[in-house]
Amino acid sequence: MKNVLAAMGVSVAEACDQEEIDQAAAEFERRGAPPDLIIVRVTLPEGSGVQVMNDLCARFPKAKRLLVSHYAKSLLYSIPDFASCAADFLQAEFSDTDFRRCVQRILAKRETA
Repeated sequence: MKNVLAAMGVSVAEACDQEEIDQAAAEFERRGAPPDLIIVRVTLPEGSGVQVMNDLCARFPKAKRLLVSHYAKSLLYSIPDFASCAADFLQAEFSDTDFRRCVQRILAKRETA
């Protein structure tokens, strides 16, 4: 995903654990430039990607959102807060082309009032 985003000219801040997530979020806040798009895996080694998404979206409410998982969306409704998480969803295994199209579609969405 990182390579596809880079090829699209999208800068990436990658975080692999909660400490790195907090550091990246603090850097966005320090610069006063919130992220345009937040991408999170639903299942993480150390917790819930849905909770991470919700926490980041509380900090950056205008950011667009994409959750990614190998599990089918229908199976993920058992995860707390998944059903109410306002994010686009992409099920792996997807091609680079599928991912690029998904990101382009999400970034092209207009904000609704």
